[in-house]
Amino acid sequence: MSDRIVIRANGYAGDCSGEAMAALPALSDMLGELFGAEIIAFGDPQDARDMAWQTALEASEGLLSGLAEATARTLQKDAVPIIATPRCAAALASIPAVLARRDDAHVVWFDAHGDLHTPATTRTGYLGGMPITALLGEWQSGYGAGLRPERLLHLGGRDLEDAERAFIERHGIFAASFADFDHDLGRIEQELTGKKVFVHLDCDVFDPRDVTADYRVPGGLRSEQAAAVFSVIARVSDLVGLEITEFSPGNAAEMQRSLASLRQALTALAGQDQEKPFAG
Repeated sequence: MSDRIVIRANGYAGDCSGEAMAALPALSDMLGELFGAEIIAFGDPQDARDMAWQTALEASEGLLSGLAEATARTLQKDAVPIIATPRCAAALASIPAVLARRDDAHVVWFDAHGDLHTPATTRTGYLGGMPITALLGEWQSGYGAGLRPERLLHLGGRDLEDAERAFIERHGIFAASFADFDHDLGRIEQELTGKKVFVHLDCDVFDPRDVTADYRVPGGLRSEQAAAVFSVIARVSDLVGLEITEFSPGNAAEMQRSLASLRQALTALAGQDQEKPFAG
């Protein structure tokens, strides 16, 4: 089993609210304990600002550049990065750094939303709504790309816009909403067997009763369902990295519940019930 390093990357990344930045220390501490990993940290919470994507991208430079560097250093040590960061836009920097070293890795993107807009299709101008398309090379973020549609799995989407659904269909992207949980679980197992995998986990993929995220969508994976999905991933694939975003409990009760649910979901990925969940 490879060493694991938790990267706590705090700061502004297109944040419209500050809860995820405030919750990051508790999240990264839980991950360090669960994965038996040292924690490296950089950045501090900043004021949340609602800005158009171009301005938000510029304002996120500190977090994005720092995360790209920290991820690359972790991989150079043949360690597995376990990233805790406020927003999905951080993947603009983390995933290209992973793919630069693991160019055959599949990216498994858990998210209630699509995150599949481009600067040309976005109605809101929100940076966090378009990271996947940058990773696919549809627009230039300045932090690289390297992802291919056939190596992307979009899981748990239940609040996608028409343009995003059309993008998935046009590019032949593997998508599973878990509307038929057992069927989708079987498809995921078949798709990922023998593959290297990087998991991006937006906490809004969970049922809000279990894990609190900023952009809450009714329904979603219960923690025991998520545990089953991650158990399959741990059993059939070599996980080369994990990134958790949008963890945003607003009070002590939500924090306690959300940390417990997330810990339950991630147990298999941490190697506590699998013989070899990680490969360097």
